[in-house]
Amino acid sequence: MDAVPDPILLTDPEGRLILANSRAEALLVAREGRSEGYARAVALNNLLFSAALASRTPEGQVSRRELPLVDPFDGSDLLFELISLPTGVPAGPGVVSILRNVTDLRRATEEMEENYRRLREAEAQARAERDQLDLIIDSVADPILVTDPNGAILLMNAPAERLFTPQPGAPDEVAMRVQANDAHVSSFFANLLFSGGAARHRGFLGLHDPETGEALPMEAVAGKVLGPQGELVGLVTILHDRREALERERLYEQLRQASVELEEKVRQATAELVWQNELLRRQALQLEQASAAKSQFLANMSHEFRTPLNAILGYTSLLLQGVVGELAPAQRRSLERVDSSARHLLALINDILDISRIEAGKMPLHPSEFALADLVAELMAELEPIVARARLPVYREVPDDLPPLRTDRAKVKQILLNLMTNALKFTPEGWVELHAAWDADTDRVRVAVTDTGIGIAEPDQQRVFEDFSQADSSPTRAYGGAGLGLAISRRLASMLGGEITLVSAPGRGSTFTLVLPRALGGR
Repeated sequence: MDAVPDPILLTDPEGRLILANSRAEALLVAREGRSEGYARAVALNNLLFSAALASRTPEGQVSRRELPLVDPFDGSDLLFELISLPTGVPAGPGVVSILRNVTDLRRATEEMEENYRRLREAEAQARAERDQLDLIIDSVADPILVTDPNGAILLMNAPAERLFTPQPGAPDEVAMRVQANDAHVSSFFANLLFSGGAARHRGFLGLHDPETGEALPMEAVAGKVLGPQGELVGLVTILHDRREALERERLYEQLRQASVELEEKVRQATAELVWQNELLRRQALQLEQASAAKSQFLANMSHEFRTPLNAILGYTSLLLQGVVGELAPAQRRSLERVDSSARHLLALINDILDISRIEAGKMPLHPSEFALADLVAELMAELEPIVARARLPVYREVPDDLPPLRTDRAKVKQILLNLMTNALKFTPEGWVELHAAWDADTDRVRVAVTDTGIGIAEPDQQRVFEDFSQADSSPTRAYGGAGLGLAISRRLASMLGGEITLVSAPGRGSTFTLVLPRALGGR
C-alpha cells in the first residue's frame, strides 16, 4: 500500500480507520511534536473525510466524489477524487477509499475554461470591432482598401468595390476598366512595399470610372499597419478623388489671372482718376475764382444800382407828398407805379447782394437774446399791407412758455418774412398760419408756415430752394418774383445751425418749417 502514490485507507462500517498507507497518514493521522496549525489541518481533514464517507452511495456500489482537504504542512488547498468501494475484512465488512489528487488537474481545467472564455470574448470583441470597422469604412465616401503584406486585398468599402470589382454580367469594356484600375493600384502597392522607408506614403493614380469611362485622378494615401514586433501586417489605403481639387486649382488660377488684370485696370483707373481729380481741382479753383469775381461784381453793381434807386424813391416820395404841388389823379397813379417798381427792384437788388455776401462768406452773424413772440408780432405788423391786398385770414400761434432765443434776430425775421410772403403770394384763397413750438429734448425751435395755396409737386420741391428758381419756371408763369427768397432763407437757416423742411402737394397747400437751435452754437 505504501508503494501506491495515492492515499489508501480502510475503514470499518462506522468509519473508524483500520489501515492507511503513509500518504493517507500524512493527511489524516496526527503526529506528535507538530505545530498547532498542523493538528487543526489534520482534524479538519478527518471531518471532511468522515462527511464524505457518510454521504457515499448505497452498499455494494463504488462511489466517486470530490473531497477538498488541506495540506497539513503548508495549509494549501487540495482537491482529491474519493473512490470508495465496500470490501470484506477479517474483522467484518469495511470500506476501501482511494484518494486521487486532482488539484493540478482542476487548476489546469479551470485555466483552460478561463482561457476559452477569454478567447470567446476576444472573438466577440473582434467581430464587433470588425463590424464597426465595416460600418466606418462603408460610411466613408472615398474608396478604402485594406491589404495584406503581399498587397492582396482583404477588405474594401462599396466605393472601392465599384472601382476594383467587376459586377457579374458586366460588359467587357467595364471589366477591362476594372482590370486597368486594379493594375494601377497593384503597381502602387508594389512600389510601396518594396521601397521601405516611411510608414505613410502618398501618390497619384490615374483611374477610370468603370461605368462611364470618365478619367478619375486619384490621390492615394497608404499607411503601413505594424505588428507588436514591428513587422508589417497590412496596408490601409484611402483614395481621394482630385477632380474637385483640380477644378479649384483651375478656378484659383483664373481668379489669380483675373486679379492681375483687375490690378492693372485699377492702376490705370487710378492714374486716370488722379488726372481727373487734378483737372477737377483746377476747374474748381477756376470756378471759385469766377464765383468770387461774380460775387464782387454783383456787390459792386448792386451798390451802384441802389444809389440811383434810392434817389428815385426819394424824389417819388416827395412828389407823392405834394411837396412841389398838387398832382392830378393820373400823375399820382403813374408815380405810385414808379414807386412800386422801384421798391421791387430795390428788394431784388438786396436779395442779390445777400446771395453774393453769403457765397463770399461775408455775411456776418449778430446773435442776441429775444422773444420769438415779439419778433412774430413785429413781423405781422409789417405784413399788414400784403395781408390786406391778399384778403386772407392769417393765424399765428406762439406759446407763452416758449423760452427766449439767442441767435441772429434779423436773419430769423428775414427767413420768416420770406416764408410768410411766399405763403400769401401763392395762396389764392383759404388761409395762412404761423405755428411755433419748442422741443425740450433737442432744445430746438420749430416755426411752421402753412398755407392752403397751389402747392408744389414732389419733383419740384427741391428745385424751389435753388437760386432764381420757382416751381413754375415757364415764361407764362402766373406769379412773379426772382426766385431768390427760398434760396436765401435756406442758406441763412444753415448759417444759424438749422434747416428748412417742406411738405407739400399740388392743390393742397404747403408747409415750410424752420428748425433752429434755441441758442446759436449751442451756447
